[in-house]
Amino acid sequence: MSKDLQIKEYLISLEEKLLNPNIRKSDEELLQLLYDDYLEIGVSGNTYNKKDTIETLKRETSGQISVLDLKVNLLTPAIALITYTAVKKDNPNIEIVSLRNSLWKKTGKKWQIVFNQGSKIQM
Repeated sequence: MSKDLQIKEYLISLEEKLLNPNIRKSDEELLQLLYDDYLEIGVSGNTYNKKDTIETLKRETSGQISVLDLKVNLLTPAIALITYTAVKKDNPNIEIVSLRNSLWKKTGKKWQIVFNQGSKIQM
C-alpha cells in the first residue's frame, strides 16, 4: 500500500471518528482532533471556534450521521481536503443533508482538523 493511500485511509478514520456520537461528547477526544484555531461554518451559516464547537457537540441530541461520496485530496504531505455528503437523521422523519468539506493539517506527528464547512442541500 502506498504512503498516500495509508494517509488517506487514516484521515478517513479521523473524519469518521468526528461523526461518532460518543466522540462528539468527549472533551478529551475533541481537544486532540480539533486544531487550536479551528473554525467551522455550520449549515446554519453560523461560525464556531474550537471552544464553541466542543460545547455545541456536548449538547447535541441528534442521532446517526451517514457519509456518502467521501473523498480525500492530499494538497501537500501535511495538508488534506476531505469532501463528502453528510446525512444526519434526527428521527425517522427528519433528515438534514449537507455537503461538507474539512481541511486537515499535520501538526508534529498528529493530524488535526483546521476547518469544516457544511452547506445544506435538498436530496
